[in-house]
Formats: sequence, C-alpha cells, structure tokens
Amino acid sequence: MKLDLGKNWLQLSLSGEIDVAWLEQHKDEIDALCEDLPAAVVVDVQQVTFMDSTGPGLLARLAHECRPKSHGSVYLVGASTVVVKSLQAIGLDRYVTVVNTSEGSQALHVQLSALEAITEAKRGNGTGTVLRIALEGPSLSQRRSSINGAPAGQSQTSERV
Repeated sequence: MKLDLGKNWLQLSLSGEIDVAWLEQHKDEIDALCEDLPAAVVVDVQQVTFMDSTGPGLLARLAHECRPKSHGSVYLVGASTVVVKSLQAIGLDRYVTVVNTSEGSQALHVQLSALEAITEAKRGNGTGTVLRIALEGPSLSQRRSSINGAPAGQSQTSERV
C-alpha cells in the first residue's frame, strides 16, 4: 500500500492480493487514514492481482468517511471489468466513481488540481484568477461524465452521496 497526499486529496495505491489477511496487516494504517480523510480519495488498483469482498468493503468505508467532507468523492482507478461489474451488482458504483480511460484519468487530474486551487483560494493563498477558472469550468455533471467516459448529460454515475 502506497500513499500520495495532496492538499485536499489522497491517492491510495494498492497491489497484490486484497483480502482479509491484507486488511489485518494494514488495519491500523486504514483506521488512521479514515480519521482524517481529505475530500477526494483516489484508489488505484491497477496492480491488484486478487480482490475478495475486502476490497469493496474498503471502498464502502472510504466513501462513507468522505461523504461528510464537502461532498467528498472516492475514485477507483484501473479496476478490471470483473471488479467494476461486482461494484455495480452491489450498488457501490453509486458512491464510487470508476475511472478506466486515459481521458477519464486526465479529467480526474484536472478536477483534483482545481480542488487544490479552490482550497488555496479559500485560505487566501491562491489567486482569484485560478478560482474563477475553476468555477467557470465544466459543471460537476459534465466533469463526472468526462471522468466516466460518458457523453455530457449521460453520466454513468446515477447518484452521489
């Protein structure tokens, strides 16, 4: 498990087998993360070789912990078709945005950069120009659509919490 922390986002890169034994090994780290999660959490599973119900359980916990933080979001990057279908089957795709295209990854990067610019502007450390550009950009539904790879107005994410 590798962590990269931005000003208002966290990337959690997972690898290997994500199962009960993995969770036991990383329980203290996960608990500490969940105490102070930023508004955006990116979970990269490109290097995951196996995932049992522990993976969706972790995603559900992260989504639950992010929700009260400025309508926080959890993004899943690099998930296989099997993982995406299992998330859809249990309804977790309503709370976790799946990013599996290069265009979606680029859109996510832009969104996280804008989030940092807004945070800095609110603290008085950023420029009004950056804030204006971030606020005048695409609407939230258009950004979700571009992240999900769906045409504008046809987001694959049905409801966000």
